[in-house]
Amino acid sequence: MNTGLRGRVPRFPMDALVNIATAMGCRVHPLDRLKSAWINTSMTYTELLAALQNRTHYQLIPVPADDFLAEVSTMIYNWCALTSPQSQVERTAVVNALGPLRRRFMAGEGAAQDFLRLNQIIEAIDAVFDNAATRPRP
Repeated sequence: MNTGLRGRVPRFPMDALVNIATAMGCRVHPLDRLKSAWINTSMTYTELLAALQNRTHYQLIPVPADDFLAEVSTMIYNWCALTSPQSQVERTAVVNALGPLRRRFMAGEGAAQDFLRLNQIIEAIDAVFDNAATRPRP
């Protein structure tokens, strides 16, 4: 896989999905608007942690007593260079912030249970930002 494309949604499959959905009679958002919403979606660090806690049921607020979860939340905060819990975070920055931790697990370091929790958190991050991007705007 080309590392330059990792984490990006290729244009062709998105167009194909839009065509299939339209053929089935589904209403589809204009692709450019949806794509820009997906890329530009942001929320505060506190909102993100609350949404992740709600989705994963892991105690993230206040600072977790679990060492692994504390490491995840501080990695996001530090790698995104946040100045306060009310600072805005973006999807790509949050996922990239967890990259070093994921690489560490893929190298065989750490507990398998924590690697599973990390993958669940990353999936939850994608779901939270997807929901924020597709939420109707006033």
